Amino acid sequence: MDLAMLIEPFALTDVTCLKLPRKERWGFLLSREWFLSQKEQITPADLTGFPILSSSRSEVQQLLADWAGTSLEGLNIIGHYNLIFNVFSLVESKVGAAFAIEGALRGRRLEDLIFLPLSPAISTHCVLVWKNRVHTPVVEELIRRFKHAFQA
Repeated sequence: MDLAMLIEPFALTDVTCLKLPRKERWGFLLSREWFLSQKEQITPADLTGFPILSSSRSEVQQLLADWAGTSLEGLNIIGHYNLIFNVFSLVESKVGAAFAIEGALRGRRLEDLIFLPLSPAISTHCVLVWKNRVHTPVVEELIRRFKHAFQA
């Protein structure tokens, strides 16, 4: 793979990163019928016994644990996903709430679901990454254009 668009946090070595300016807000996707859906935000206190569907990425799980002021074992993570779309039906069925970025839901018609941001808020960036090696001219041009558009 020549390039990847990743969402912080991630742990990669031997890559060059270009942080994009847009921030992504973290929170929970839950059913509108869920007992917490009337709140405006989710706080660490709300997570007691709260069934969580989390990204399978350990860095994302640790981000949530650090925010909640607990260990990973202190969270009630009942399942993992690689793609947020794979858990929509579980969230709609009130199996749990999915820890996700708000941007993953943009442009989707999810009338039965609601996104509640974390309080205190967590925001991270999207990052363009590429391996430190010789690239094709097309990849070099794409990197050059991203740098021109997003670096000061």
